[in-house]
Amino acid sequence: MTKSYHVSFVLFCVLGLVPCLQAQAGDAPKVDRSGEPVLRQILEGWGKIETAHLVIERSTRARADEIGWEKDGTIDFWFRRPNQFRMVYNELFSSGIQVTSDGKQLLVDPLRWDGQQILRRPMADFSSATNELSARRTGSVFFSLLDGPSGFERMVSAGTTITATKGAVYDEIEFTHRQAGRVRLLHSQGEVKQIIVLALPGQGGLVQDVLTTATLNRPLAETLFSTSPHKGLPVRDETEN
Repeated sequence: MTKSYHVSFVLFCVLGLVPCLQAQAGDAPKVDRSGEPVLRQILEGWGKIETAHLVIERSTRARADEIGWEKDGTIDFWFRRPNQFRMVYNELFSSGIQVTSDGKQLLVDPLRWDGQQILRRPMADFSSATNELSARRTGSVFFSLLDGPSGFERMVSAGTTITATKGAVYDEIEFTHRQAGRVRLLHSQGEVKQIIVLALPGQGGLVQDVLTTATLNRPLAETLFSTSPHKGLPVRDETEN
């Protein structure tokens, strides 16, 4: 009799917890994804770009509470589908870097007379890039947009917010980029104007990329995508890695 009472009591306690757990689950706040439709619309548009020449002005800020931006350099970026591009990053106080892909291999040129050139296999996409094309380094989140709709899942961290805010000049979308961290994208009716990386993962400070020129769907010279190393400089071949 005692054993039967004990089992009934335990069963009553367990069943009594179910409504409580359901209530707690139902009270969980929903993740704000109000900016997702516009972000997908932007990716849809950029995914249709066949060729592009983008000029991006990069500035930095050491801390979020600072006022103003310090110019860091200029990114010249030429792109042709499916996988040809040239990025030249002219840093203000350094030699910069050049990365070129002809679709079959990738050439990294440090733009120094004593630098070592590197040959690599071509990249699959920009959103998951971890090399020089990564937004953590000398690349830009603008490059990720060229991956189009198929790059959404690779670019945006699952289960995170994608918020939309109306601004006086530009509207904003804020989300977590898998490589760049928290990103604020400023746009006018879906036309992207600026991208601000709020804080690079593991680093302080902010990075602001302003798109100053966008020449789209015009013919581009074949020589832009040449990956032949410059003669007289050392070359490290990583194409087999």
